[in-house]
Amino acid sequence: PMREIWPCADGWVRFALRGGESQAPSLAALGAEVGDPALTEQDWTTFRPDAGSTDVLAGLEEALGAWFLTRTKAELHALAQATG
Repeated sequence: PMREIWPCADGWVRFALRGGESQAPSLAALGAEVGDPALTEQDWTTFRPDAGSTDVLAGLEEALGAWFLTRTKAELHALAQATG
């Protein structure tokens, strides 16, 4: 399974990466914000972290982890509110 607690620029945040049609729009927006192919090329409508390959999951964790470290909790909170 994917990690859910991530270090960020000023502490820690909880973010659970889940897929499916209801999550696809916000995950696509996050992928565009991060700008990493691991996130922008992922089909979020069919993504299931419990069924993904370890290579895909590792790529997603690497991209998200690096990006989270560049953002503060307040910035992440604002983005979460903006993207639902």
